Formats: sequence, structure tokens, C-alpha cells
Amino acid sequence: MTLRTGAAYAAASQVIAAAGIAFTNIVVARSLGPAGTGQFNVLVTLILFATVFVPLGLDFGIPYFVGGRQWSARAAIRRTQLLAAGTSLATLAMLGAVSTTVAGSIHGDLGSGTVFLALASIPFAVSWTLLAAVALAVGDYRAFALAPVGQAVGMSALATTGAVAFGISGAAAGLTIANACAAGFTWRRLRASPAVGREEGSGGWQIVMRAVRYGFPVSISNGLGVATRRADLLIVSAVVGATQAGPYAIALAISSMQIMLPRGLATVLLPRVARDAPARSRSSDVFARSSRHAVIVSCGTGVAVAAAAPLIPLVYGPGFQPAVELALILVPGAVAYGIAAVLTAGLIGLGRSAFPLISALAIGPPTIVAYVVGAEAFGATGAAVASSLSYTATGLIAAGYSLHVGGISAIDMFVPRREDWAAYRHLLGAASRLVSRRA
Repeated sequence: MTLRTGAAYAAASQVIAAAGIAFTNIVVARSLGPAGTGQFNVLVTLILFATVFVPLGLDFGIPYFVGGRQWSARAAIRRTQLLAAGTSLATLAMLGAVSTTVAGSIHGDLGSGTVFLALASIPFAVSWTLLAAVALAVGDYRAFALAPVGQAVGMSALATTGAVAFGISGAAAGLTIANACAAGFTWRRLRASPAVGREEGSGGWQIVMRAVRYGFPVSISNGLGVATRRADLLIVSAVVGATQAGPYAIALAISSMQIMLPRGLATVLLPRVARDAPARSRSSDVFARSSRHAVIVSCGTGVAVAAAAPLIPLVYGPGFQPAVELALILVPGAVAYGIAAVLTAGLIGLGRSAFPLISALAIGPPTIVAYVVGAEAFGATGAAVASSLSYTATGLIAAGYSLHVGGISAIDMFVPRREDWAAYRHLLGAASRLVSRRA
């Protein structure tokens, strides 16, 4: 499949996953109210923090080495699943031992049993994440796209049912079961993929360690990035309580949807640039074209989110009126962050895997301080302003470094061309023809 097709699959996956997450948040908000919504999103954030580091960077090393044809896909599946199982269980045991402290310090009325029930998602979430990375590396974009879709659909069915029937504990159980189902589904789908093939291929533990060394700096930077993007929710919850954390969680979820389409493009860009890296002119062209599409998609989704923000109280309930202002504050920063996600993926594909860590180290610590100061002084609004400014700074650093190392002009990188817009007309036409044939 072409990069355009892969980006379309990834974008569709992100849209469906976003719809599942939005549906889940709506049901949780209607069932549990602002306080329960804050609790639920604190659990999701804790899982997100944990799963950033557990794969040891293999979710980036796999696309680079398998996509660059240095590692057999079947060998990558076998080795990385074994390694991930060990690290996941060790992490789960460690977090389980401190779950009481975690629950009490971040959200006083969130029980340690509920926290541990949600953290049981970690082994399954890591499993399907690495399987999806293999599918991405071999160009099986269908298998890659279906992994997060399966998790999101499972969550929208199981976490919501659990929330309605059993409250926050039921929602936590639904999260774990949904990730387990996604892991099993992705495993079966990838084993049957023609792109993986039946040969055993090469790839012992030595290349696993190479993949870890390559990808782990990216994981560390992602961890700092997650802290930059999501620690604000934990800080708001701890500083001002669940009443403001609930609306803030909804505003964050909506701004996260704004980033999903650029992230889909970023995901398929990394292995493509890694494959074309020996031919510098070809990789530069792919990089620049993807950056221009990131500008189009990020700005377009930003306008859509800003237009839809006033509808939040109608959908989630009148208790979430403060989320409107918070979402609008986050929109400009999310536009910059979406562009930065694509630029960073291209830089990693060019072998600049240290860049995300350097950027995160420069942005992360001041952002955490700004969250605390902003939340103490102005509540959730102060945290939202700090978050949007942090996203914007991330985008500016990524843009500056891309221009520095890419040898591409700012116009070529960031000003869309006529053929870029034509790609969307072609995509809409293809989608229309597909719908017509099926109708």
C-alpha cells in the first residue's frame, strides 16, 4: 500500500477510536457526573503513563528496524511479545504495591482496588501496541488500524456498561477487558497477514537490544510528553478537586481528538522515511509533503473543534459548561502539537531519535511548574493556558529543528500546494465511489 493509503487507514482508525472515546466519556459523564468523569480519566491517565515506558521503546524500534528490512517480522513478534510480557508483569506488580499511595495522593476517594483493576490493562495494552507496530512496519495498514479500533470499540461497550451497572469500579474492569480483547484480536489478525509471511526469518535478541537502544530515548521523551499533555489533569484533580477535573478531562479529550488525524499521518510516516532515508532527496520530499498535510489537517480539525465546543453542555450535561472555555483555550496549542507530531515522526525516521528527548527535556519541567502555578492561581483555566502554551512551544521547536536538519525551505515545509489540496479531493471522490458501490 502507498503512504497515502496508509495515512487514510490510520486517520480512519483515529477517527473511529476518537468516536469510541467520545461515546465512553459521554456515557460516563451522564452516569457518574463531573466527579466520576474526573476519576475515570485519572485512571486512563495512569494507564497511559505506565504503558509509555513498559514497551522499552520497541513500539518505535520495530517500525524502524522491521520497516527498514533489518529484522524479520515474525521474529520481531515472537521476541518482543516475550519481552513485553515480562516487563508488563513486573510493572503491574510494582504499581500494585503502591496503588494505595497513588490512589490517595492523586484522588482521595478513588480506592486502591479500583486503581489496580484498571492497571491490569497494562500487559494487554502493551501487547496490542507492539503487534500493531509490526503491522505498521510491514505495511499491513488494515491490521495496524484495527488494533486501536478494537480497543476503542471494546471500551465504549464494556467500560460504559460497567460504569452504568457498577460505577467507577465497573468502568475500570471494562478498560482491562477491552484491552485484553484488542490484544487477542490483533494477534489473530496479524498471524493471518500475508505481509508477515510464514518464514521464520532472522532476528535474535541482539537486534531486540538494538531496537530498545534506538527506541527507548523516544519512549523517555514520550513519557515527558505524556506528562506535558496529561499531568495537568492529575494536578487539577489534586489541587482543585474532582468538580473542576471532570470538565477539564472532557476539554482534554476533545483536544486529543483534534490531534488524532495528524498523529495517524505521523505513525505511517516514520517507517516510510526510514525506508527512503538512503535516498535523501526522496525522503526529504516525503517529509516536506507530509508536513504540509499536517498543516492542513491540524488547522482544519482546530476550526472544527472550536466550532463544536459550544455543544459540550448539550452532549455531556449542564455540569460541563466550564469545559467550553477550557477546550477553546486548548485549540491553538493542539494545532501546533499536531504539526509537531508529524515533524517528529519524520525526524525519527531520518535517524534523529534523540530529538524528541531533547525537546521534551526542554519543554517538560517548565510545563509541570506552570501547571502547578496556574492551577493554584486560576484553577483549571490556568492549567489550560499553561498546556496550550506548552503545546505551542513544542511545535515551534520541532519546526525549527526540521528546517535546520532537513535542508528544506519553510515554504516547502509549511505552505500547502495545489497538489496537496487535490489529494483531498481525490480521497473524497474515492470514498464517495466506495459508498455508492456498497449502496
